[in-house]
Amino acid sequence: MAAQRRSSRDGRLSWQWKRLKRLGLVASFVLGAATLGAAFAQQCTYESEPNDAMAAATRLTDAGPQPFGPNRYSEVSARCLTGEIGGSDEDTYRWEVTGLDARHRWSFALQGPATGSASAVLFRANADGVVTEYERVTSQAGGTANSGEFLVEPGTYYLRVSSSGGAGEYVADLTPVMGLRYGAGEDRYDDGGGRSYAGAFGLFGAVAGEFAQPFTIDADGAKRVWGVELWAALGTEPRAELVGSSGVVAQGKVDASGLLRLPGLRLPAGQYTLRVLGDSGMVRFRLESQGVPGDGAAVEPNDEWGTATLFPLGSDMRATLGRRDFYRIDVAVADAGVYDLAFEADADLTYTLRDEAGRPLLASRSGRPRTGLTFAAGSYQLLVEGRDGTAYRMALGRSTAPATGEVEPNDYPITASPLPAGDQVRGRLDGTETDVYSLDVVGTAQRFRVQLVGNSIDRLAELNVSGEVLSEVRGAQRLRMDDVVLLPGRHYFEVRGAAGEYALKVLSLGPAQVGASSPPSDQPLTPAAQGSAGQDPADAAAALDKAVLEAGPPPPPGILELEPNDDASRAMRLVPGAVHVGRLTGGSDDYYRFFLAEDQYVAVEVVPPAGGSTIDLWFDGLGWVRFPDAEPGAAVRIERLFLAGDHTFYLDAPDVETDGYYQLRFNLLGRLMPAVDAEPNDEYATASLLPAELEWTGHVGEYSNDYDIYRLPVFASDTTIEVSADGVAGRLSIELRSEANALDFATRGDAQAGTPWRGTVPAGQQAYLRLSGTTTYRIVVTFGSEPDRAQLRPPRASGAVAVSLTAPTTELAAFWHEGQLLAASARVENRGTEPQELRLEAASSHANVQLDYEPNLRLAPGESRDVPIQVLVPSDMRDDLPLRIEVAAVGAAGSGSAALETALACDAPPVAPFGYWPLPATLLGRMDVLRTNLGAAIFGATNYERRDLALIDGRVGPSGGGYLALDHSPTYRLAGDAPVTLLGATLDPRSEARTGDYLAAFRIETSLDGSSFTTAYEGVLKAAGIEQPFVFDTPVRARYARLVLVSSQDRRTAGYLGEWKLIAADTDFGELNLAAPENGGHVVRSEPYVSGYGAQLLTADGRGATLDLRDTGAFSFVIGFNDGRAAQVSRLEWQEAAEALGKPGSIFPSVTVEVSLSGGAGPWAPLTDWTFRRDATGLAKLEFDAPVWARYLRFTGKAVAGADGAPGRYYYPPDAVRVFERPADTDYRSALAEWGSSSREAVYEYLNPADVSVGVSDAGNDTRQSASPLRSGEQVTGTVQVAVDEDWYRLTVPAGQNYLELSLAGDPAIAYRYELVDASGHAVSYDEKQDGDALTLSLFAAPGDYYLHLWEPKRTVVFAWDTSGSVSPYLAITYNSLASFATDVDGEREAVQLLAFDDPNPRWLLPFWSSDTARVQRSIVEFDRSADSSNSETALLAATKALADREGTRAIMLMTDAESGTDYLTPELWSAFEEARPRIFTFEISSAGNDYAQDLMQDWADVNSGRYALAAGVGEFDAGFSRASCLLRRPKQYTVALATRNQALPGPGSLSVRAAAGAAQPAIEVIFDASGSMGRELPSGEQRITAAKRALTALVNEVLPEGAPFALRAFGHIAPSSCETRLDVPLAPLDRAKALAAVQAIAPKLLSQTPIADSLAAVPQDLAQAGGARTVILITDGAESCGGDPAAAVREARSKGSLDLAIVSLGLEPDALAVFQKLAADVGASYVDVGSYEALAEAVAEALNPAFEVYDAISGELVARGRVGGDSVSLEMGVYDVRVLLAKVEEFKGVRVPGEKEVVLTVGGD
Repeated sequence: MAAQRRSSRDGRLSWQWKRLKRLGLVASFVLGAATLGAAFAQQCTYESEPNDAMAAATRLTDAGPQPFGPNRYSEVSARCLTGEIGGSDEDTYRWEVTGLDARHRWSFALQGPATGSASAVLFRANADGVVTEYERVTSQAGGTANSGEFLVEPGTYYLRVSSSGGAGEYVADLTPVMGLRYGAGEDRYDDGGGRSYAGAFGLFGAVAGEFAQPFTIDADGAKRVWGVELWAALGTEPRAELVGSSGVVAQGKVDASGLLRLPGLRLPAGQYTLRVLGDSGMVRFRLESQGVPGDGAAVEPNDEWGTATLFPLGSDMRATLGRRDFYRIDVAVADAGVYDLAFEADADLTYTLRDEAGRPLLASRSGRPRTGLTFAAGSYQLLVEGRDGTAYRMALGRSTAPATGEVEPNDYPITASPLPAGDQVRGRLDGTETDVYSLDVVGTAQRFRVQLVGNSIDRLAELNVSGEVLSEVRGAQRLRMDDVVLLPGRHYFEVRGAAGEYALKVLSLGPAQVGASSPPSDQPLTPAAQGSAGQDPADAAAALDKAVLEAGPPPPPGILELEPNDDASRAMRLVPGAVHVGRLTGGSDDYYRFFLAEDQYVAVEVVPPAGGSTIDLWFDGLGWVRFPDAEPGAAVRIERLFLAGDHTFYLDAPDVETDGYYQLRFNLLGRLMPAVDAEPNDEYATASLLPAELEWTGHVGEYSNDYDIYRLPVFASDTTIEVSADGVAGRLSIELRSEANALDFATRGDAQAGTPWRGTVPAGQQAYLRLSGTTTYRIVVTFGSEPDRAQLRPPRASGAVAVSLTAPTTELAAFWHEGQLLAASARVENRGTEPQELRLEAASSHANVQLDYEPNLRLAPGESRDVPIQVLVPSDMRDDLPLRIEVAAVGAAGSGSAALETALACDAPPVAPFGYWPLPATLLGRMDVLRTNLGAAIFGATNYERRDLALIDGRVGPSGGGYLALDHSPTYRLAGDAPVTLLGATLDPRSEARTGDYLAAFRIETSLDGSSFTTAYEGVLKAAGIEQPFVFDTPVRARYARLVLVSSQDRRTAGYLGEWKLIAADTDFGELNLAAPENGGHVVRSEPYVSGYGAQLLTADGRGATLDLRDTGAFSFVIGFNDGRAAQVSRLEWQEAAEALGKPGSIFPSVTVEVSLSGGAGPWAPLTDWTFRRDATGLAKLEFDAPVWARYLRFTGKAVAGADGAPGRYYYPPDAVRVFERPADTDYRSALAEWGSSSREAVYEYLNPADVSVGVSDAGNDTRQSASPLRSGEQVTGTVQVAVDEDWYRLTVPAGQNYLELSLAGDPAIAYRYELVDASGHAVSYDEKQDGDALTLSLFAAPGDYYLHLWEPKRTVVFAWDTSGSVSPYLAITYNSLASFATDVDGEREAVQLLAFDDPNPRWLLPFWSSDTARVQRSIVEFDRSADSSNSETALLAATKALADREGTRAIMLMTDAESGTDYLTPELWSAFEEARPRIFTFEISSAGNDYAQDLMQDWADVNSGRYALAAGVGEFDAGFSRASCLLRRPKQYTVALATRNQALPGPGSLSVRAAAGAAQPAIEVIFDASGSMGRELPSGEQRITAAKRALTALVNEVLPEGAPFALRAFGHIAPSSCETRLDVPLAPLDRAKALAAVQAIAPKLLSQTPIADSLAAVPQDLAQAGGARTVILITDGAESCGGDPAAAVREARSKGSLDLAIVSLGLEPDALAVFQKLAADVGASYVDVGSYEALAEAVAEALNPAFEVYDAISGELVARGRVGGDSVSLEMGVYDVRVLLAKVEEFKGVRVPGEKEVVLTVGGD
């Protein structure tokens, strides 16, 4: 709870805690982490200073990672350790190796600080303190260093970390390697001893003196070569002997690393023994086949690695291929070196060299020898493949190392040769092959120039670690990559070509400039410096050592292009108005992309460097844009209308390379007053109007098949036309045409000669001028008659009208949850001499921005007027596009225009916020009568049924959607049984089509009879990917409707549409079932899990299948509604399956129903305990007295005890659950109505609007001493930000008042922490009530001052992303976005972790949480990207578990299509959600956009105020990622309101403790007194022994469940006068028959004593194997008589583990009664004295439940006791600590018990 938070600001924390906080770690020394390559939340041990010496070493925890998925390799956990080093500081850790640890091979890895080097050494010390060092690794500049593999023996080892030249954080991992498996087939080592083997085997076991293992070799085995491998623990020196019938065959001793190999053994058939001699702790050894000796010829079959033919070094090999042949090359340490591999064949074959694990090292073809191959010691695979029957020959001979820096084999990244920056490396290609080099980048991202020269080269490529090509250049002699930006980490470059030598050089150009200053958007650009001509490529290739590589000129101001960006997936995003600079070399094109939120004109300007060539462009969907008429090296500029959405283009690399930089600028031009020749105008439908001046300039021919078409005015009579052209640089043709045919000029002109074109425009006919060619031009048109001015563009150049536009701010808040009102003002001035009637037009760069203004204006000469332009900015505006507003004033005498751009920034405050809804008030909250779930259906015949249904299915996505054409207008019968009144429609264009094929112009036609249709509405849909509303001019009555295409966005006769809705006035659909899947209802979670995400729980199918409640004791499931909306629920129904009705003991008699207005993980509020009253069909109904608000409903049915007292195990789930919504009326609108596409906000938010944000000010109240006063009735809004700002408020409860109530809200969710303290700084407890996303804190408080503290905790963020093929278009941008986020990581504010989906478990990229930008970026670079999985639940579970023990805000960014195969993890996932409560931002990067995926991701986002987003393209992905980053990083807004009053104090409250469903049964031990006195009678008249045995019999027979852990100890029945006590029934699962026999055998002995103390002292041994709680019931009738001390015995027993003691005495006299009362009080036992069998039986049964104790939280005084499952205890209103006396005491701190209410605690859960 917030009230229990331990703040680092109160000065009470140790220096060590402060240091942990500074590093972003948590308050425990055991920290959440993730080990390299493993998908589990690891426990990382943090150093505990001082720990420089062994005596003070920090002990490594053995908690380790806990895999939630199968781990086929290891039976033990990895160990993680982390800390800080620097200077002379050393950190020493102690590793206590267990016997289980010793079974595994281990390795360790170290990531040191980002600067300098760090070393880790594994060592051991003997009794005399002599240290033996075993393994050492050194990490340079934060890189990862890995040790070799080793074995350890049980005992103590040490790991010491030190640094040199640097300081900072480090992380090390001790990781078990491959567990107990070995070899390609994953054979398992056997536990040693007792078996004989034939051939290969593997064993592990302890050796003390000698270990001998016999085995046999048969005749087939005698043909093979064998090898022995022995691993021994570090520090031991065993030797091995292989003994045959003739004596010792081979022997040897392990080396310093603990390894011995005896290879190349030829063993005749017979018996052998492998002996290991010498004490060595745990060893592993194996006998393996090492192939078949060929003696120069291949031995078939050898098409598997296990049957490979031996190919010795220095030998020849002959063979005939049998599909494929495997060879084994064994290299001893003495033989390691350089070799040449010759290969010849009669036909073309391929051969591949691999390491022993099968990873490829080189690949080549026959006839191409490979020289200079370096073989290290080890085994290698050589695989030959090709056509069967082909003869081939190989030879493997010694060679010398090449003089160049290349080390072969280096065909793949795994064997890449190192490439030091700034140095040139020489290499040689043997035939057509590839060589790969690695380059390590440390520190920050760097910019490089890479050059490859050579006469045989043809390609230079940058690769990632998996070998994927990131960018490439092709050509000959000299290839260059310029401005390659490399993040920290290891990078790879590949050289390809034919046989010959080459030189490769990498030149660092310094740190990458990600966002350099850019010239103003209207400043003319001048060409950048040309740079030197450079060395001739032929000269460079001819003299490799003299090849020159210079840096070239510096880039001009602007945003530097980041290579690689030479394909569309890596296109660089353009910033509007900014200048981007780059270089085009090596034939590599540069790709760029931009996103538009509205159809608008844009300008793209490209300026080549001085002396460079003109640069052509290629646009996706448009083709080439070329300028053949331009002067060489001229700048080019296009202005064109682009549709909203994503656009990609690239700059075509010129034929002539230059060192100089091009400049690229992308500007938004808006929608109003475009240039006369603005594109597109190459079709009649898009023809440009002539300007009123009848004179203009333009350019034609830059596009393929380009025309410039101009619409002429229509004349009443034939009219002459004359067209003159000048400024023409190339070819120009002008035609006079109608749409149907050419009209021809009477006289054809010639622009070069200066002669005009003359002709006649026919009367009443629409005519056009069509220009073609490739040139710029200026056109002047003259008509014989005065044209109609209304058919011309308004004049611009007259100067009669002037417009300026201003706004009160230059910034708006991006990604804000409310709308914002920008009050702009347009000043319009009439500069003419006549009055003017002006028409105002305004437009925005965003399709969903609304502009409100007065469109008509009359100005007198010289008059100016300010016209308010109200800009209604919607919520959630993205931050990568400015909001451009433009205004034009148009009149007969002229026109004027102005524009302004307002930035959208995450850290900007909201401007005049208001409650925003995406639909107009007329349509908001009204029903869509095209929904099939309401009864709408396709009407008439259709050839596109699937498409027509997709058009009205209520969902949009990047696939699917409806189709329209001139011959297909989707037609529907509307929902309901009668005509409805239509108010309007919404259309959403998002579908699988390209943007140009989206529907544009349309008609909506309606009918009352289905045959006669009339037009109800005509409109134009924008291309923007949003739901767009259209309100009808007047309501329309209709029963049928159809949507008619007029044109698509590209003016074609067919188009696509994602969704069509028709919205009607109030309609009566009655009670709607919110749980029905067709209404968006879905099962969020269920436990036990019901497959298929539990959908069958909502739709009756009559099928009955039971659930097994053995592990849970209850069945619980959660139902969510459409889009996670809240609604008012009026009725519930629970329908049983017919099969279930016949088994009444297997159906739930009742369920508990809870409600949440937040998310599927709660918090939950009780709604009702519903006892079913079913009718004959099995239907139970529950009507609420008043409708109840709910967003999620949780149903829980508990197993009921049967006749035998045991809870039932198998139960039927409901056949269907139905949740009915309150019918809509004047006061309530349905949650299923229209509130905005995929909107969570609906009727609840509509009827309960949040307070609109007010101005935020920082009052300087960062400490309690400077707290701002907040008085009753006041409300304040402010912000807090981690490590920057926290706020305090002083709250005063006046005299005469006693109640304080605080209302807290966020923006919109509460994303900050809070605590309430008194004037002394002590935490104050309070009641907490959640109301949607808001909270109310309330408490009774004495008059005086209290303080509210608000702060934002540090963030911990996990990025998890889908790696499956279906999301591959987004992977490149995903990695770029991750790297970009890492750039701004601040160690004071956040730590991050990266998680890639993979099977069976996802893969962590970082060894530990990191705030180090370089470390995070390095992990992205070095991730091999071989993962391929879409299992969302697995990754989410890993991320959530890893976050569970992190302090502060826990967040997950999840990028997936949620097409998952791990839905069975749903129960565990939601349990983890409830514990960690992460804030989840889900990005649906979908290929399908199905309901299931969207429901899942919306529910996940609802766990803790996250956000769901559908990314239908890369532009929307950009926005989604920026949104999540913004919401996490921006200051967190809060709103606080205070109310105080006097309120009557409530009476006492109560507290009870209940066992969790499925909780483990405690172990029960009964201590039974059978002494002689038990023969006396009870007050009831029954003999004591008889009553006690009856009670014990009932306990065994009826009370205890079968299998409960049970033990029985008795005394007094063994021998007369004896003090002996005996365990008659040892602890075991209850066997009723055996226990009853033991009870019946008890018979008291005369004069026997009462050894109570000895009996209690034996309890720890009796219950030593108990795994859960331990309860002892002592049944006696007398005090201790054997001299013992029962109280001391109890205390001693409890010192060995928690123990719950219940004492039941039988009819004692007052003196004896007082003895037991004192004993119970002294040891905290429960005690009761009984006088009858009935009372005894009841007391024994009650004692089975563990006791609990209640303490006053302030004084620590014990105030009450009770039993789990027993009656509640009465407590005064207050705060208490509760201890439940289980085997491991479970404590509840700070439990607030309100007055007149019961608090229920649950124990025994997971």
